[in-house]
Amino acid sequence: MSLKDIALQAGVSITTVSRILNQDSSLSVADETRQRVEKIANEMNYKPNKKKPRSATIGIVTWFTEEQEKNDPYYLTLRLSAEKELKKQGYKSVSIFGDSPWTNVRRCMGVIAIGRFSTAQQLRLKALNPSLVIIGDNSLENDISCVTSDNEVGVKRVLQDFIDHSRENIGILIAEGRTSDDLEKIYDRRLVDYRHYLRSKHLYRAENVFSIAEVSRKAGYNGIQTAYRKLGKDFPNALFVTSDILALGALDFFTENEIKVPQQVSVVSFNDSQLAETAKPSLTSVKVDLPLMAKRGVEMLLQIITADADVAERTIIGTSISFRESSD
Repeated sequence: MSLKDIALQAGVSITTVSRILNQDSSLSVADETRQRVEKIANEMNYKPNKKKPRSATIGIVTWFTEEQEKNDPYYLTLRLSAEKELKKQGYKSVSIFGDSPWTNVRRCMGVIAIGRFSTAQQLRLKALNPSLVIIGDNSLENDISCVTSDNEVGVKRVLQDFIDHSRENIGILIAEGRTSDDLEKIYDRRLVDYRHYLRSKHLYRAENVFSIAEVSRKAGYNGIQTAYRKLGKDFPNALFVTSDILALGALDFFTENEIKVPQQVSVVSFNDSQLAETAKPSLTSVKVDLPLMAKRGVEMLLQIITADADVAERTIIGTSISFRESSD
């Protein structure tokens, strides 16, 4: 019998079964559910079917080069958190950056891939090592387990907070680049969520979508500069920026041009990195629990390795808002 059989009979996910049977103290589940799973496992005479490891090392593949990662605290934190969790679980890890060959992952027990990968890249990684979990992108359509953040709820909360403070001319600064193999445009669902929510309130304005191709402080500055020159007095009085780094560039432009934040423009960013706390003014930002995303990704991978899980799963981590000086 397998974890899948127990999960089907208990009416819960394979991940829940694995965490219960491994006595995961961080799992929040009803006592009745826990007892039901344990009872079914005993009745089935379940015994873990562990694979013989090819090595004790887990490969961590990131879509960024090492130099790019230094300038992006989001992906840097994800990788370091994954390394820390693997060490806690008794595994070694090896980092493989975007400009390095992936063939070494064949020798690893499993792979955690961090970032945005094209379909071709996802399938290549899966062919090199089928024990694979992607953190930071939805890969279910390619039958690859993944961990993502609940960006939709975060976007809705930001927009509603703007509206509650009588800020109804709302803009968005978003970077939509391409995957590292240049095969696909990176599709950011937050723009869809922004459009859908504001349309439902009859507040959407197409001219308030400021899309750029690069995530950097300079790109954020240039993007807002271009938008401000185009819109002038019609520039939004509220601005949602999809990363802290871009928001720093926006703040640079506002400071240089004596545009007061939040009095004239209320600004909310995304990621809630240390950059948001130390910004002038400090940035209100959507907080993503990156260590928890990494922890769940590691748990999911170890489940795949030890239990031969054959159904891909997606775990979604919730978000919250850290309110600071840049918004009302």
